[in-house]
Amino acid sequence: MMRLRTALCVLILGMLLPLAGCATTSLSNGEELMQAGSYDEAVKFYMERLSEEPRAIEARIKRVQARRAAAAQHAERGVELEEAGRLDAALMEYRQALNYNTEETRARKGIERVTAKRRAKELLAKGKQLLEKEEVREAAHVLEEARGLDPENAEIQEVHQEVTTQL
Repeated sequence: MMRLRTALCVLILGMLLPLAGCATTSLSNGEELMQAGSYDEAVKFYMERLSEEPRAIEARIKRVQARRAAAAQHAERGVELEEAGRLDAALMEYRQALNYNTEETRARKGIERVTAKRRAKELLAKGKQLLEKEEVREAAHVLEEARGLDPENAEIQEVHQEVTTQL
């Protein structure tokens, strides 16, 4: 009876060991994606692994790490795009970062900045229209609001200066 139990244990272990090796090999593909900086692909990879084996703790941990790395990468791209003046693209990157990690503060702050800059551009256009209609006081008020939203915008500063000299 003892020999039967031992033989059964050896048989079961013999069947499980190759599976353990597959899981390690399987996760190493995700690790390679992470090392290559392909964080979006790594997230997809770990999601697929978890759909196959929902209770795989190591895959869950790796997925969290991949999501955080992807969020940081998208937030960084958002900053670069924002600095290049590509506000719509920056906003998309910031939102993608928050999809991966709701605690990504650079993305959250980036969305606030981009939203303010977009609103400031709208106000600048409105201020210019008011100026063309010679409604200088209204233009000054609108441009002052625009300056508050985007104080580094040179065009807003220039038009505001023009308006204040006319007052």
